[in-house]
Amino acid sequence: MIEFDAIVCDGQGDFARDHTIDDAVLEMDLGWLQRIEPGTLNLKISMPSTKGPSGEALRATGIKVLDLNPSFTPHIYLDHSEIAGNTLSRRRTPGSKIGDGQFWRAKITKVDSAFEAKAYMLRRVDSGYRDRVELIADCHLRTTNGLKNGDKVALQVFCQTDIIESS
Repeated sequence: MIEFDAIVCDGQGDFARDHTIDDAVLEMDLGWLQRIEPGTLNLKISMPSTKGPSGEALRATGIKVLDLNPSFTPHIYLDHSEIAGNTLSRRRTPGSKIGDGQFWRAKITKVDSAFEAKAYMLRRVDSGYRDRVELIADCHLRTTNGLKNGDKVALQVFCQTDIIESS
């Protein structure tokens, strides 16, 4: 598990407008979310102060270090063609993984609040972002939970081998 401090921020609005991920992908990871609400919650993350290789790698390259990382495997992996409107696909060459979708189970909590929600942290392979992440959930996290730009949140991100305590 990796823990991040983060701040809610604006995204480009592309996922709400252009990208779609079918609820059927949840069959690849039963039991976490029942459906996917359109749109994402965007977070600007602070790199963890974790000592050791994972913390050092995150501070050096940002969240990109998780791309295709065999020691932090996502719960769901989608071919780029299964994400409608995926603009990273234009940069693909034969055999490339650019634009493929990686989904890690995540929990978000608002600092100084009882709010906690399950989500997936979504990252497309080779995205240019190093300190921003997108969360998808079964509700519109921003409006349903009163989150606004600048709100401080904590984010826990889990790989396939992590044991997640139920809340």
